[in-house]
This record gives sequence, C-alpha cells and structure tokens, in this order.
Amino acid sequence: MSEFAFFRFMSSSMLNLEEQQYKDEIVSLTEQVLDAKGIECDSKISKISEEQLREILEQVRKLRKKKKIGEDNESQRQEELDILYNSIKMSRNSPSATPLWPLIYGLGIVAFSVFLFAVRAGIAIFLIFMTIGVAMIMVWVYYSARIKQNSDMKFGAKQLCRCAMCSHEKASLCLEQECACCTVIKGESTVGHTDSPLQ
Repeated sequence: MSEFAFFRFMSSSMLNLEEQQYKDEIVSLTEQVLDAKGIECDSKISKISEEQLREILEQVRKLRKKKKIGEDNESQRQEELDILYNSIKMSRNSPSATPLWPLIYGLGIVAFSVFLFAVRAGIAIFLIFMTIGVAMIMVWVYYSARIKQNSDMKFGAKQLCRCAMCSHEKASLCLEQECACCTVIKGESTVGHTDSPLQ
C-alpha cells in the first residue's frame, strides 16, 4: 500500500534525491502516516488528490526529521559517554594522578577525633585518632609531592637542551651524564635540568 504511495510521489516528482535513495525508510514512514489517516488500500491512494498527497509527504518528512534528530541526539549522547568513560579510565591509569583516599580518610579521622573530644570521650582516644588522621594527611602530602617531582623530572627529560656549554641535544642525556653546566643537583642526587648554564 505505501509502496504505491511512494510511486505516486515519484511520478509527481515530489521526492528529492535523498528521499529517493532511502526508499525503504520513506515507505515505512508513509505506512505510518497512512495508518494514522485511516487510508488502507491502493484504490484509496489512487483517488487521493495531489494536494492531499503533498500533505501526506509533508507529514512523512516531519516524521523523518524527528527520527533523525532523535538518532543524532542519541549518537551525540553516546559519544559524550564514551569521552567521559575514556577520560575516567585515563585518569585511573595515569601514574601522575595522586590518589585521594589517604587525604579523605585522614580528614575523616581528624573530624571523628574532634567529635570524640567534643563528647568528652577522653584525651587519650582523641590523641590516638588525631595522630592517625594527621599521619594519613602527611602521607598524602608527601606522596603527591613525590609524584609532582617525578612528573617534573620526566617533563624535563623530554625537553631539548639549549645549554651553550655541553653539546647534548636532549635534556635526558644531560641528566644521565650529570652535566655540571645544566643539571640541578640537590645534595648528591640530580633533581632536574635547566637551560641556564652554571647555576
């Protein structure tokens, strides 16, 4: 039934090139419109005026547009979810990300110790929980500082060496050979690279 309507659309040159290419989609949408109008057989479609046929085609185009917008929104939503999932996955796998659990637990334990002190649970219990909480916070501060230092070191190793004294092209070579002209040394260990010679 709707195929006959499609052929009427084609014979009247009502369809554009894209609609002609997607025949199956147009036929199924036309079927829906014709069912909604109560038109059930080919004999009724053949008796429809060209004006009514244009109205049916307009309704088919509206349905098709709604369907496309829905598909676009769904695909866009799926892309956003994929991007979010990948960014979460990357942040979990990233060695430069400091875990927050020691900080959160430390703050929670400190708050609990203050609560115990407020309800007069005893100074010994307060000091025990306060010490554990502060220790966890200090572990988190130390760990985040070490990670930041290591990431700075890795970043420095990827840089080019612009030192006029040594003839190395990359800072990683300077760090390996501990060039006195452009490496930063703290105590007995090399901690970084600088472009300023003889610092």
